[in-house]
Amino acid sequence: MYGVVNQKLMPKVTTRAHRAAVSQILEINGSWEAPKVRGFDVDALIAHFRTVSALSLTSLRTFQSRFGPALASYRSYLQNPG
Repeated sequence: MYGVVNQKLMPKVTTRAHRAAVSQILEINGSWEAPKVRGFDVDALIAHFRTVSALSLTSLRTFQSRFGPALASYRSYLQNPG
């Protein structure tokens, strides 16, 4: 995430918000240690997160809205890191 901020590809506050959502969703799904982001089933991850999380509906929606773009951004970076 630091590279994204240092290269000014994304505002720092957005990067932090994306990081929080991704870490929470992957951690609760047991995918945090060895993520294979290219093969993630985003809908399944979000569904499981909604089931086991104690967050409010508003917070769940916020995390979901941030997770998708963060994952897409990282996948794009993996395809073209330069």
